[in-house]
Amino acid sequence: MRITVAIVAVLVSVALAQDLANPLPLDQHQPIPQAPIPVVAILRNVQVNPDAFGTHSSDFETENGIHFKFSGKEGVNGGANHIGEYSYVMEDGKVAKVTYVADEFGYQPQSDLLPIAPAFPHPIPQFVLDQIEKARLEDEAKAREAAAHAEAEALAAATAGFEQHQQVEQQQQLEQQQLEQQQFEQQQFEQQQFEQQQFEQQQFEQQQFEQQQQPVELLQQEQQLQ
Repeated sequence: MRITVAIVAVLVSVALAQDLANPLPLDQHQPIPQAPIPVVAILRNVQVNPDAFGTHSSDFETENGIHFKFSGKEGVNGGANHIGEYSYVMEDGKVAKVTYVADEFGYQPQSDLLPIAPAFPHPIPQFVLDQIEKARLEDEAKAREAAAHAEAEALAAATAGFEQHQQVEQQQQLEQQQLEQQQFEQQQFEQQQFEQQQFEQQQFEQQQFEQQQQPVELLQQEQQLQ
């Protein structure tokens, strides 16, 4: 038995050595057949970009049963809130459908495909239910308080921005008034300088005229004396 196994092993080794010594040319290798890639037609593709208020939507459907649509808008605390649904055909031919809401409270899907928690084997005591309800109410109160705080901060920021804008406008008006006052005073000073120069020029001309008249008067007086 051992001899037979050894002979088989030797024959296999010889065959492998021959294949390695004489490999097939590249052109003799057969290409691996590949399945054609299916082309799926798009039946609908409607995209609405966000507007000034953040409202947007999408509606997409293909011929193989995939359908996805949603609509959204800007949330209270920023971000985008979505309401939508999507569906597709499963391997067994059934249609899987999921509807969802995505907002400040997270992603909330609803579908028959989602697992359902088993019923609690024992009744829940009333004090436990009361504690659960109390915690829910506290969470809602905290969420409302946080939203009110954020709204107050936004209002304060807007008010501060408006006041700052008013201060800037008042400062600009004050600077403009000061500039106009300086220009007026400069014009008044230049006018006074001009009038002073005219007055001095008139006095100078008057003095020259009087000096020119003095020899004439002396000559007339001499002639009268003669």
